[in-house]
Amino acid sequence: MKPSSRARLILLGIFLAERAVLHAAGIRCQLDGLSWYWQLLDLQLLKHHLLSSLVSLHAQPPLFNLLTGLLLKTGAGMWIFSLFCTLEGLLMCLLIFEILSECGWVPKHSILLLSLLTILPAWVLYEQWYFYDFPTALLLAASVLFLLRWGRSGKTHHLLLYLGSITGLAGIRSIFHIIWLIPAVALAFFARKPVSRRLRAALAIPVLLVGGWYLKNELRFGFFGSSSWMGLSLAKMTTMRLPPEDARRLVAAGRISPFSLVRKPFAPIGDYESATGLKFADPPNPVLGTREKGDGQPNFNHLAYLEISSLCRKDAFEVIRNRPGIYLEALRISVHRFFGPVSAYPAFRENLSVLAPIAKLEIFGWDSSPFSILIFAACIIKLFLSGFQALMRRDPAMAAVCAFALFTIFWVFMTGNMLEIGENERFRFLLFPLLFLAFAALPGLSGRTRKSSLPGTQENPGSSVPPEAEECE
Repeated sequence: MKPSSRARLILLGIFLAERAVLHAAGIRCQLDGLSWYWQLLDLQLLKHHLLSSLVSLHAQPPLFNLLTGLLLKTGAGMWIFSLFCTLEGLLMCLLIFEILSECGWVPKHSILLLSLLTILPAWVLYEQWYFYDFPTALLLAASVLFLLRWGRSGKTHHLLLYLGSITGLAGIRSIFHIIWLIPAVALAFFARKPVSRRLRAALAIPVLLVGGWYLKNELRFGFFGSSSWMGLSLAKMTTMRLPPEDARRLVAAGRISPFSLVRKPFAPIGDYESATGLKFADPPNPVLGTREKGDGQPNFNHLAYLEISSLCRKDAFEVIRNRPGIYLEALRISVHRFFGPVSAYPAFRENLSVLAPIAKLEIFGWDSSPFSILIFAACIIKLFLSGFQALMRRDPAMAAVCAFALFTIFWVFMTGNMLEIGENERFRFLLFPLLFLAFAALPGLSGRTRKSSLPGTQENPGSSVPPEAEECE
């Protein structure tokens, strides 16, 4: 058996043993939100009318609803969601192992690191929560690995896996807009040259798929994007932070719409009707016309939210122009939360109580704001230096990966904090694989002393490589 295969089996055994211990300690996959997640359509519609429901989806990109519908269609019960979450964790573990291998780590060091990493509270909490955050981080890790392997091997399946990963990101989180996707696709050109005409055509597939979904929303719902919620999210940072008397004064002056008088973010349709005197129609399509899902929670994919969000967006821009201090204060809070503990989220309360002793060390240690800012800044500097070094050593694959990581970190930090307040610490968790890349590329940690083990360097065909270090396919 090859050393790399043996190492993967050992890692598999350690991961499963850790998960057995965590289960015995009381860790459970958090599935309570399935019945009320704003991002999900009615579960019965997803189970019995999946494709037609997705066609009428405008609130979110389609993949999280598609995934949920497919799991429901198995008829296996809730345990299938728990199994899926654990398999996600295992796959993330293996992807990071491969990234470490590409960066020159010997298997025993990778196994030791991952055996510790996979029991960190943040990892366990997000892994054992059925939501789209861990899948997003997983796709980012896959993007890093397959972009690097495509650049080094030139194999078509590595390119296709990279393109599939970035397309998946755009299909599961609206923050990964087509504006982000196009440069991500372009980096595949840079990672390896020349690119054959046939593969150049393949590079257009992600843009065509995501652009096609955007076009569907433009033609059917009147907006070019993957989510219609931008106005509602901005309202949390602007109009809903206005003093009530100021909001009423601006509404009376015709500067903002009466929707801004609704003080609760993402309120039921009846609240907006009461504030405006309007009466929204309920189309016969249950995806677009049912005000409440089967569990009694609001259906935020109702057709009325298109108009509500559109007017809320205009109101938000009016506040930003004329009351910039309100938005800047919200932006300050967003950035502060971004660097706060990633485990400080209500959905983690039950599992967090089990992990309390370790979690306290994490929250008041490296995951506290001062340390997280320092770590974040250090990782960015390291990625920049690694990318520059790769360019100097003519290693376009590593340079492209560093550019992808830096661009994505900048994109998520800027767009996430500028457009959302309330879940900003979760944005930082999404970036974990990219920030970890900087750590993985640190010289001296790989167990090698040869220059070729450093990021941005290339193997010397004549050099001797220890058998246990031959990890890359």
